[in-house]
Amino acid sequence: MLNLGFGGSTIEALRLLLCPLSATRLNPRSLLLYAGDNDPRRRTQCGQVLGWFRSLADKVAANLGAVPFGFVSVKPSPARYPIIGRIRRFNDQVRQEIESRPRATTWTSSRQCSNPSGKPRAEFFLEDGLHLSRQGYRLWSRLLEPHRNQIFTN
Repeated sequence: MLNLGFGGSTIEALRLLLCPLSATRLNPRSLLLYAGDNDPRRRTQCGQVLGWFRSLADKVAANLGAVPFGFVSVKPSPARYPIIGRIRRFNDQVRQEIESRPRATTWTSSRQCSNPSGKPRAEFFLEDGLHLSRQGYRLWSRLLEPHRNQIFTN
């Protein structure tokens, strides 16, 4: 597994970087993406971000072929809870888009990262209320493990 992450990502930035990345001839057997946390904060219209996501998914298909493609939904976080409606709309739209694509799947931690009233649980986040804590990453690892073979291939 090769981690090619970068901080502060948006769907648009990831979309623009994917072609140069694929040009490196890494030939991945699968791709798991997490991006979009910063899109709702920017007050970008959901439709515009969804368009960038579609373009990104099209680039994955065109440049990487039929590799399994996983997308991790934008997480609910304490810092972004005031815009949870936008986050949920975006996640729903991406889920619908992913369902229309072969060998693609989406994964979410919303329910597991939230308390019974639907608010994000602080223990899964650093003091900034945005980035995952060690406990949050452990949760994500546990939640992703059952889906490992859907996302990663041998």
